[in-house]
Amino acid sequence: MSLDKSAKICMVLKNDSEVDLFKSIMVQNKIKNISAFTSANLAYETATRSQFELFITNVKLNDQPGIVLLQRLRNCGNYGMEPYLFVGESVDSATMNLFAEHDIEYVITKPYSPEKIINKLFYVFKQESNLSPQESAYRNAKAAFQSKMEDMAWEMASDSLKQFGTSEKLEVLMGDILLAKGEIMKAREFYQKALDNNPKSLAAQHKIAATMVANKEYDQAKSILNKLAEENPDHIDVLENAGLSNYETGDVKKAKKYLSRVQDYVPESKVAATVMTKVKIDEGQVSGLAEDLKKSLSEKELVSLLNSAGIKLSKENKVDEAIKIYLDCLAHIENKEFAGKVHYNLALAYQKLENKEETKKHLQKTLEYIPTFSKASAMLNKLSKSAA
Repeated sequence: MSLDKSAKICMVLKNDSEVDLFKSIMVQNKIKNISAFTSANLAYETATRSQFELFITNVKLNDQPGIVLLQRLRNCGNYGMEPYLFVGESVDSATMNLFAEHDIEYVITKPYSPEKIINKLFYVFKQESNLSPQESAYRNAKAAFQSKMEDMAWEMASDSLKQFGTSEKLEVLMGDILLAKGEIMKAREFYQKALDNNPKSLAAQHKIAATMVANKEYDQAKSILNKLAEENPDHIDVLENAGLSNYETGDVKKAKKYLSRVQDYVPESKVAATVMTKVKIDEGQVSGLAEDLKKSLSEKELVSLLNSAGIKLSKENKVDEAIKIYLDCLAHIENKEFAGKVHYNLALAYQKLENKEETKKHLQKTLEYIPTFSKASAMLNKLSKSAA
């Protein structure tokens, strides 16, 4: 990509004085297309609705680390490999690990000076406007992958491999594409190649663990992820997979520890929302779940999660709790087919309680929303005959 003074820049810094310093230096040098923020969350909301070409971000923001903002934006589907310039007093080893994984090459540390800031910016412009063919090919493939175009990304990555040869980050990317396509063991082969080439690679280590999670090898995954989560407390994928692995192996305390951190930083995290909801249900908290889930899950995902939870509770003879979950779910969904399925599960729950009136009512609602639901129709006919 070509980057120059006209680039649309998102600047997310620690306070107003830092914003004023950077902005004044940039404007003096005719760099004026700047949107400035002192809140990562506000910057995220704006950036997901806009399209910025360069991000200037403090390592330590007031509401979350700058590297977390980067991960959120690259996962939102709107961005590819737009460059980041990180600024701050210092960079710790955990953040450096994330910089390496996310291809961050541009950093300014204090003390700041006008010359230091503008020289670095012009260096970024020059580098980004003169990428090597190999780097351009890699970024195009990565951008396609981040935009959920896995087949195109695989074709681009394969072409890059043939033309320029292998590299650690290309092997990791090809593993990512295969994992997204459900080819778990093939993905693991690429991650293992990357790890063989660089035994210290954080990306390769946690991606291998991610294949274990995908394959439901939670015990093996947990042994890797717990260590990585402690060493890299701002790595969202690591925290999510560590939380999920710990939950699935019965270590709820650690699951809550890791996923609470994710929810503090990434309220849109589907993994954290799903697992933390399961934890609440396990602990007997069955009220008001849907309202929180709406922040991160689609309606289909919300219904699937709460319906499954209700069915599980009903099988465990916790029918009253199941009914509360179903009713809470109904209050937050609009899709008629989804609502019909929830009403059917409510009918089954009330049948278990031998409440014929409520059973009939919810079967009728089921058929109102899904007239072709044969099981509900047969159940209602049987109920009507028994009442005659």
